Amino acid sequence: FSDNAYILFPNPAQAEINLQINSIEEYEAMIYINDISGRNIYNKNIIINEGINLTAIDISGLSKGSYFITIQNGQEISTLKFIKI
Repeated sequence: FSDNAYILFPNPAQAEINLQINSIEEYEAMIYINDISGRNIYNKNIIINEGINLTAIDISGLSKGSYFITIQNGQEISTLKFIKI
């Protein structure tokens, strides 16, 4: 994955985050959200198409704080941090 393959916005966020995935191929990926202690609180299987893909994730039920979102495509893993306000 290139450094600009994933864009997470807005950050910080209150009710929803958007994960933009820029891809040159089609693939299946898993999205995980973990709290600061590493506890998994969300996971979702998504299909990525060639081009720009946008996935909206409802975070309104999360407590305020820092979280990590991980995108896993086979053996390739990328993690981004976001803040819930």
